[in-house]
Amino acid sequence: MSDSTAAVRYYRVAVYEGTQSRPAYFYETDAGLFDLQFGWGNYTSHMHDSLADAMADFRKHLQSEHDAAKDGIKVAFGEPVEVQWEEVKQASPARE
Repeated sequence: MSDSTAAVRYYRVAVYEGTQSRPAYFYETDAGLFDLQFGWGNYTSHMHDSLADAMADFRKHLQSEHDAAKDGIKVAFGEPVEVQWEEVKQASPARE
């Protein structure tokens, strides 16, 4: 990232797919833009003007996958919680 898009805040959001839940991590840049951090990279389309917009875009893409599979699973999100970089780093798929 360039200096103008350095990540300055991180958020954990519970993603519910039917009865299953797992976290998604989003980041905010110092320019006030938001996107997914990692782990769901195929759903990252572009930077967003707000955390709510980034979450809505991600939810839309994830729900469309379930709709296409006709599995009846509904996608919902919990409330975002600001977290420290250490938590994000520990949750990194690269650690698996």
